[in-house]
Amino acid sequence: YASIKENNATAKLEFRKTVIGTKPAPEVDRYSSRGPFTSFPQILKPDILAPGTLILSAWPPVKPVAGTRTRPLYSGFNLLTGTSMAAPHVAGVAALIKQVHRDWSPSAVKSAIMTTAVTLDNPLAVGAGQVSVNRVLDPGLIYDTTPQDFIN
Repeated sequence: YASIKENNATAKLEFRKTVIGTKPAPEVDRYSSRGPFTSFPQILKPDILAPGTLILSAWPPVKPVAGTRTRPLYSGFNLLTGTSMAAPHVAGVAALIKQVHRDWSPSAVKSAIMTTAVTLDNPLAVGAGQVSVNRVLDPGLIYDTTPQDFIN
């Protein structure tokens, strides 16, 4: 398409309609882990959820994204899914927190992320909820814990 249009390809995304009876995003995808961890039920994971399904990501331009063996389609981008797509979202939120609250410990940053998350479901199954960029910079109460706090 791009070669036909002399590399002046355009795309348009538009909202068509709301479908009654469907659950709106965000939601936990079927492939995602649920807590508690079956081998160690006293360990509650995951802690937080972040977007990780069909994320537009950088892609090696020499590796096909689609097509056939004889007609591969190359691109510098691809839609990817998984923890490796969700983790950068949370890392970005943590970086925003550290920009505003430079003196906060990793534990305080984690607390801010978890206590401001949007609850989606049973916290024992999906953690604190969906990470909320809008609420995380002013969390109110945070828990600045250390390993010793859990031993005592």
